[in-house]
Amino acid sequence: MSDANRASWRRLIPLAAICVGLLVPGAATASDRGWGVLENGRLGDYHWTVKAKREGGPAVGSSASRSPCLLVGVERELGPFNVRRVRFRSCAKDSGRLAPTDAPLITSGSMLTRGTEPELTAVGMVVPAAVRGVRVSLAEGGWRTIEVQRLSRQQTSRTGLGRVRYAAFSVRGPWEAQRVMTISAGGRVLWDSGVSASIG
Repeated sequence: MSDANRASWRRLIPLAAICVGLLVPGAATASDRGWGVLENGRLGDYHWTVKAKREGGPAVGSSASRSPCLLVGVERELGPFNVRRVRFRSCAKDSGRLAPTDAPLITSGSMLTRGTEPELTAVGMVVPAAVRGVRVSLAEGGWRTIEVQRLSRQQTSRTGLGRVRYAAFSVRGPWEAQRVMTISAGGRVLWDSGVSASIG
C-alpha cells in the first residue's frame, strides 16, 4: 500500500466510527426528558416502555394544578442498526389532583407489522390513589381485573405525579377496552365508563 493510500485510510477510519455512532439508537432523546419510567419489558422481538409525568414536567410549577400524562412506546429491532419505534402520548382532560371518582388515564400503543393486527400492545394506566383495581371489558369478550400499585419514591420524584396508582403491562395481539370501571379497596365502583361521558 502506497503512502498516499495509507493516509486516505487514516482519514476514513474516524469518519466510519462517527457514522456507526450515529446509526446506533441513543438511550434518550429530547422527548424523553421529564418522563419517569413506570414499567418496561420485552416480549418476543419487541421492547415496550410506559412512562409518566405531570404536564410540563415534574419540576414545573405546582404539581396539583397540572394534568398527569402517559407516554407508551413500542420498538422492534429489525437489524443491528435498524430499530422501528412508535410512541403514543395522552394527558388527563382535567387538571389538578385526581379525585377518587375521576376517570382513569389509559393509554395503549401497538405496532402494526403485518396486516392490520398488532403483534403486541403495551398499556399504561394512572388512577386516583383510592383505586385498588381496574375492571375492563375487552373487545374479544370477558372481563379482566387489573391490579394497580403505588409509585415508588423514585418514581414519584421523577414523574411528579404524587399520590396516584398505576398499572403498566403488555399483551400479545390487540388490546381494546369496551368498558372500564375503577374499584375501591372495599369493592365499590368509583367510576364507570358505562355511565360516564368518556374514559378520560
